[in-house]
Amino acid sequence: MRDESARFIDQKITDPFKELDKMKGDISRDISTFKTNIRKEALKQDEKAKASITDRLQKAEEKIDLSKIEIQDALSLARIDIEDLVQLLIKGVINENSAKISEVTQVLQEANIVLENTLGNTIYLLDNTGKTFDGIVNMSEKIMPIDEIEVELVYGQRSIERLMRDMLLRTKEELILVTPTIITEFLYDIEKQPQLANFQIVSNIKEEDIGLLTSLVKRGNVTTMNYKNGNYWIAIRDNEEILYAPKIHKEKNIAFYTTNPKLFKMFFDLTNQNVFSKMKAQNFQA
Repeated sequence: MRDESARFIDQKITDPFKELDKMKGDISRDISTFKTNIRKEALKQDEKAKASITDRLQKAEEKIDLSKIEIQDALSLARIDIEDLVQLLIKGVINENSAKISEVTQVLQEANIVLENTLGNTIYLLDNTGKTFDGIVNMSEKIMPIDEIEVELVYGQRSIERLMRDMLLRTKEELILVTPTIITEFLYDIEKQPQLANFQIVSNIKEEDIGLLTSLVKRGNVTTMNYKNGNYWIAIRDNEEILYAPKIHKEKNIAFYTTNPKLFKMFFDLTNQNVFSKMKAQNFQA
């Protein structure tokens, strides 16, 4: 009887502890499951957040790239517009306003002004011929530096001949030289050059020039054309750069120089129109 009472009492004491241990196990499992679920949810939300951020960044980058393309297209169109306008202006001045250019250069020379080789100065010079260029200047300043159009102004006969000689010495494939009269120094420079490049000399050939020209022609890489009544200084090097100067005065001349492909073509076309086409017409009439 006493043993049963002892077991009963012992059970009453130990059962709560067993139940407590069971509860601890259940709570531990619940906590572990909760932690696992929380971690999974956190990872899930983190991935969603990362995906959302990545998506937004990608869309932002696409918008930036699109904006860049739109800006580049706008600048390209603006550049073309400016070049077209400049072409028209230069053609107009060369063909119609050479006398006024001469007057302006006289004023500049008397004022002892040294012109920088930029399109800005070209526009300044042209503005003094009576034309209006405010719109072009304003447009250029807003969109891009106007000197990026790559047209330079060369003032004075010595400077023109100096640049022509520089182009001659840098020739790798072909040089076309157009001058009113033969410049002997150029012939000596050609004589010293390797026979890798071809030279075409277009000038009013006089009797005293024939000897040196004949020896150059015998080299096989030099050709000549007799350019009577010549009124241009032109140098065209390797189809990359061109110098174009109408003869206005014995020394007070202005040359346009460019490596811009579009303007190169314009001056090349002017050369064909004002020099080679007229020479062919004269030869045909003769």
